[in-house]
Amino acid sequence: MGAFDTTVGVLLLGLFFNTYLYGLVTYQFMVYANTSLLMEIKEFKDPMWIKAIVGTLFVTDTLHSAVAVYAGWELCVTNYANPASLAFVSWTIPFTACATSVAAILTQYFLGHRVWILTKNKILVGLIGILSFLGFVFGIYAGVRSGVIRDRSRTGFRKTDTIINRLIRGAIQTGLFASIFALADLFSFVLHGNTNLYAMFAYPIGRIYTNSLFIVAWIDALTKTLLDTLNARVELKLMNTSTMDVEGDTTSNAFRMQTQSRTVAGQTIHSIHVSKETVTQTSPEERSVEKFTGDEDAYGSNKRYDLLSSTRYDDFLLNLKWNNDDDEPSNIFLLRYHFDRLVAAADRHNWEEAKSSLVYHDFKTTCQNVVANINDDRNEGRAFKLRFTLSQTGKLAVTTSPVPPFLSDPTSASFFNPLTDNASLFGSVFSIYLDPGACPSSIFTSTKTTYRPHYEDARRRVNLPPLIHKPMMTEVLLYNEQSFITETSIFNVAVYRASQWLTPSNSTGCLSGVLRRWLLEQGRIHEDKDGQLTKDSIKVGDWVLLFNGVHGCQLGKIVNGIHID
Repeated sequence: MGAFDTTVGVLLLGLFFNTYLYGLVTYQFMVYANTSLLMEIKEFKDPMWIKAIVGTLFVTDTLHSAVAVYAGWELCVTNYANPASLAFVSWTIPFTACATSVAAILTQYFLGHRVWILTKNKILVGLIGILSFLGFVFGIYAGVRSGVIRDRSRTGFRKTDTIINRLIRGAIQTGLFASIFALADLFSFVLHGNTNLYAMFAYPIGRIYTNSLFIVAWIDALTKTLLDTLNARVELKLMNTSTMDVEGDTTSNAFRMQTQSRTVAGQTIHSIHVSKETVTQTSPEERSVEKFTGDEDAYGSNKRYDLLSSTRYDDFLLNLKWNNDDDEPSNIFLLRYHFDRLVAAADRHNWEEAKSSLVYHDFKTTCQNVVANINDDRNEGRAFKLRFTLSQTGKLAVTTSPVPPFLSDPTSASFFNPLTDNASLFGSVFSIYLDPGACPSSIFTSTKTTYRPHYEDARRRVNLPPLIHKPMMTEVLLYNEQSFITETSIFNVAVYRASQWLTPSNSTGCLSGVLRRWLLEQGRIHEDKDGQLTKDSIKVGDWVLLFNGVHGCQLGKIVNGIHID
């Protein structure tokens, strides 16, 4: 080992790693800036104080990284032939203490503000604020003091009060995200106090703080929520791996509401009846109202079926401006879009009586009354799936079943870029099998109804259990008789092609889902008007965006073969 390995060498390693982290900071800043511009176009504008914090941190990190490079120059070039310079503390050391303190307090106060919005706990937030302020004060004090007495303070050869103060300051102000580096900084000084090993960890701590804030601020720009901290991402992953509610699920405590319309003296009167019912598990044939007479092929006209649409009630949706209904926060996912879908489906099926019975105000009131009956103290804070069925005579029924609540914007996965992003940040990834047989397009694929055996058949072909069973993180990708990709058994899809998400065209006979419509309007996905998405174009490893009106957006990946139990 050389004479300067533990003094100059480890210090240079710290500077190199700091420079690498600054590159990440720069990348995060560019992503945030570009995303913020996009969000302004889509009316998701960040408050000015958040932009000020982001800008201040980037300027601080840029200045500190430049000073760190200068420190390396001063040590290895200017004082190349002057080993005695190692006995004195350069001005770059107290500057590091001050710059790190600024990065720490800005990040901690920003995250403290989010804790306040989430918990409304004055004691907790006050404690965070006090500790952050004390860390900042100690950091600035250590930096100023080390600057004042730097001519009398030695480094790399013996322990000094200046270094101890700096280490104490670092240990106090460094939070959970930087704890590993803070502890490494502390222990390397305690165990190797006659070296500069501590500096290898001390220099990059400021960049770690900034990267943590950029990650949170970037996701905040994408989702415009108050829960997207790194811890919430872990919760999001757990949520995405939990049991999901699908079309075939039943519940022993369902509420059913029916609306009836009649005309009296030229005026339409809507009556609403709410009742609690017990639903027992039945066979798929009994459950889905698929009782037929005569011809039962996919184009038969003698089936008994209802029009269908499913959404969710979730208080988290009140935080999302894009989900507002009539310019007011709404806790029902894209309710207006579900109403439009039912109207369009009734028109497509030539159900004039059903179409004329639909009035948005009454539809919305029905949903609110159903929710009011289940949202008692016991269910406060829970989320529910709302399943609408509309009969040919205009009878609307709404049933509910519990689902895991959203912890983040349910559409954030639509921003996933497979070339640069980590998919685990958006939850668990579905395994998607390509259907070995075609699923012919019909009015029962382009509109959502309770007639769904073609989806069960597709699942059976890849050995997936029926939807009535406990769902898994697996799906089947369907295509029509012309080999054009359409959807999965419960999701609309988009496939990543040429740096964008492509969704099958309506001409393929795919379901025109409510979230699909919203994503197209927002420019998050694009319609495949050129017919690129065919059976033969799908390869193992392709990324697929899955989305529907209950679960939001989730990621999937094409796998080979069929499912094996």
